[in-house]
Amino acid sequence: MAYYERHLPHWHPEGAWLFVTWRLYESLPVDKLRRVPPVDKLKQVPPGEVFRALDRVLDAASHGPVWLKNPRVASAVCQAIQDVESPRQLCRLGGFVVMSNHVHVLVMPLQPVAKVTHWIKGVSARNANGF
Repeated sequence: MAYYERHLPHWHPEGAWLFVTWRLYESLPVDKLRRVPPVDKLKQVPPGEVFRALDRVLDAASHGPVWLKNPRVASAVCQAIQDVESPRQLCRLGGFVVMSNHVHVLVMPLQPVAKVTHWIKGVSARNANGF
């Protein structure tokens, strides 16, 4: 099982569906990010509490860019997500939602998760930058 830490711990068990979220740069205010407990303190926080708190801030979309409200940009992201399944075979797609400043996807990776998200974000960013 792949594991790494950044602001939160990430586990990528083989053969399991993963719920993956990414956001637009600066969509979370720095003061909110500073409130995220250090990884060694997360054991004291109930599972999912930090995620839910940050997701509520993202859902409010009260800070930072909301480029995904633009239908052409959102469409570019949707198309990139749909293209990971076939013929690229990067993952199986369970579902996804594109919000104004972040994206949620449910995937069964067939390649490393970093490769899947890098591909989606790279293709959609290049396409969206053309607008």
